Amino acid sequence: MGPTVAFRATRKRVLIVCDWKTLVLVAVLLGGAVLLCIGSAQSQPNEAAVRRLLSDDETTREQAKQELFAARTDLISQLISIVDNEQNQQTRRESVRAAMFILGEMRALEAVDVLVTCVAFPYVLPSGEEPASVRVTIARRTHLLGSGPLDERPAIEALVKIGEPCLKAIIGKLATTYDVREQAACIRVLIELRERDAASAMLGDAIAQETDLKKRERLHNSLDMLLSIGQRQTNVDQS
Repeated sequence: MGPTVAFRATRKRVLIVCDWKTLVLVAVLLGGAVLLCIGSAQSQPNEAAVRRLLSDDETTREQAKQELFAARTDLISQLISIVDNEQNQQTRRESVRAAMFILGEMRALEAVDVLVTCVAFPYVLPSGEEPASVRVTIARRTHLLGSGPLDERPAIEALVKIGEPCLKAIIGKLATTYDVREQAACIRVLIELRERDAASAMLGDAIAQETDLKKRERLHNSLDMLLSIGQRQTNVDQS
């Protein structure tokens, strides 16, 4: 029997159960409705496809592989549709958090764009509005995004798990936003993946290559924020 991994989000739950023979992914989201159910401990199409990978027949193995890829693609698409919905982000924040968690665990490259769009969730929505249930100052919100446990910042955490492939989109976001909360969230991703000095160099390269003056200004602002975050951390370490 392999490891069991569970993620629970208040009244809604996402349960991932893994062993060497089966994969159970049950996402109970959106008001308690069973949105996704792929595989089970009983005989299910995905489990049968996994067994067919052991076939000696090349055609059978290839068909099984394509079925499993298709199931993964469909699951990712449905999870993205949960995240990419501002109404969900306003009223079903734990469902969105759960979907982001799964996308990160799956290292879903297809989700990079929507996760970058929602990078400051749950402290700010893609429209720039604040969720009604989260009322703190912009300065405090920026601090929360730039520091603290990653599991409380689900989009940042998912992007860090996806890793290097998200860096281009993160730099693109920094070039197009003046929102300090989004800047703080993007910089957190850069620092987690590259550390401060390498992240600074990456931003410097992006500034040098950018010809649009407004985008260069935004990237300069982001670099200043990154350096200030690093200086504050240095002061803390030395105190």
